[in-house]
Amino acid sequence: MGIAKSSVIVSAFVLMAVARPCFAQVMELDKDKRPQKREEPQSLPLAVQADAERLTFHVSPLSAKGLLTQQITDAVKYILKANGGGTVIKLRAFVASSGDLRRVQSVVTEMFSDRLRPLPALTVIQVGQVPLAGAQVVLESISLAKKPMNRNGLIFVAGDPLGGRADIAKSPAELVARSTGSIQRIVEDAHSGGTDVIALTCFTSSLDGYAEIRKTTTALFPQAAVNIVQAQRAPDMPMAQCEAVARLRTAPQKAIELVSDTSGGSVPRGARAVLVKAGRITMSSAQLAFQSEPADVRLAFTRLKGTLEQAGTAISNVFFANFYTLTRGMLDRTEAVRSEFFDPTRLPAGTGVPVEGLPAMDASFSMDVIASPAR
Repeated sequence: MGIAKSSVIVSAFVLMAVARPCFAQVMELDKDKRPQKREEPQSLPLAVQADAERLTFHVSPLSAKGLLTQQITDAVKYILKANGGGTVIKLRAFVASSGDLRRVQSVVTEMFSDRLRPLPALTVIQVGQVPLAGAQVVLESISLAKKPMNRNGLIFVAGDPLGGRADIAKSPAELVARSTGSIQRIVEDAHSGGTDVIALTCFTSSLDGYAEIRKTTTALFPQAAVNIVQAQRAPDMPMAQCEAVARLRTAPQKAIELVSDTSGGSVPRGARAVLVKAGRITMSSAQLAFQSEPADVRLAFTRLKGTLEQAGTAISNVFFANFYTLTRGMLDRTEAVRSEFFDPTRLPAGTGVPVEGLPAMDASFSMDVIASPAR
């Protein structure tokens, strides 16, 4: 009886010894099959570099389907599909909603990360209205095509802050026609034409007569990705500022050529347009400023300066700078300080426009820029 019991105990130990490696192997296999922990999404870049000759432009269609998050998601999906496999390098989002503007950044980051796409630079601003009831967001994209599209370079035309204002009562359609007519003249002076315009954004004080505005701009610039938004819900004056990008038919002599503008009086207000020879350029995400004192404005420019230096260029190389402010007074303050950081003898082109809101409650203005490589 003792011998039999001992035999059973010995057999059990033998089975355990044989089974242990198999058990360990099964646990290891199960461990390998467990879902891996998802990495945290990366932060959006403060600046990106791109070849000007490969830039393409798209605007997402307006949709009233769903709430803000769904509309952002649908807009991003459209942009990712529309660029034909190219790399999206810059997004500018116009949100006509009182919702949290930070949703744009979170949705963009998540969607691009999930698809293993490089993250784009981003600018988000709140506008008063877009041209569809129930629509809350429209996206503009700049992408890198797989092959050169702009072999001779590009001309960037800024919105004219004076030419688009109403000196007498005028309809929104008349104001937009005045602004786009100015763009057409500048493009023609650069030996290009309306069919060469590939992107057009118009900031207006009202969307009354939108159908006429859209028809006119599409006829004038049939190849352009067109976006028209009402900048503020209750603007202080009638206005329309349209900015554009067009292909050049002949390459400029220099890498960067500024077209001066003295429409504000005897003191140059900065360039109205810039000719960019095909080559490498740097585009920034939006740089927010907080509070409104001159020191606060300088701090924002200082942060932008550091961003550009990290990207391998310098703030003195900026040739296009957009400013989005909450008031015209704040716009005047930014223009007063910018010459301390930009070259005052060659102030960059760019659009300055009051908008409805910014992605931070205490933000006073936002700016994004385009710069040439370090010289």
